[in-house]
Amino acid sequence: MVTDSRSRMVRTATLLLAKSGLQGASFTEVLTASGAPRGSIYHHFPGGKDQLVSEAVALAQAHAMLALEATRGSSARSVATTFIQLWRDVLLASEFQAGCAVVAVTVASDNN
Repeated sequence: MVTDSRSRMVRTATLLLAKSGLQGASFTEVLTASGAPRGSIYHHFPGGKDQLVSEAVALAQAHAMLALEATRGSSARSVATTFIQLWRDVLLASEFQAGCAVVAVTVASDNN
């Protein structure tokens, strides 16, 4: 069963990944930004940060796919326009502070 605090943590992690990258999406940051109780992190994500990040990336992917699904059967130009508008909306809504959560995880490195 998905709880409100659990879904809030996943949404928050997705936003933190987009804004601050993998290192900026620590459990502490997710808890602070989501307002979730500290004890809920391992209750909802027994797989640790990897599980939380995986679910956050899946949420970002689902959001993008939902937007693109609306273009099924459309021209390539329409699909590209929709995709570009999706990113334009992200950039404007975040005042150019957020990028792609999936890319943030993909390019993250433990070598700091």
